[in-house]
Amino acid sequence: QAFGASLRGGLLLYGPPGCGKTFIARAVAGELGLRFLTASIADVMGEHFGQTEKNLQKLFASARSYAPIVMFLDEIDALGARRSSIGTGWSGMRAI
Repeated sequence: QAFGASLRGGLLLYGPPGCGKTFIARAVAGELGLRFLTASIADVMGEHFGQTEKNLQKLFASARSYAPIVMFLDEIDALGARRSSIGTGWSGMRAI
């Protein structure tokens, strides 16, 4: 608010492991007086077809029930295709 901006759409933190992304997200939640919800790829990925999507739906439903909230999705990039696999066919790609 001090800068006339809103984070309603979200904020993307990117960097190598151990650089402080989780720390910053927790600090933002603390400064704003909001709950902090974290989920990793292991919490979301399902073993059976469609399970990952159901897990994501449950996660976001839970976040909505506690709104406003800071939700931290760790390693979420693993849900999609890696740039190196684009153009090599469908192997390694997931449609979400």
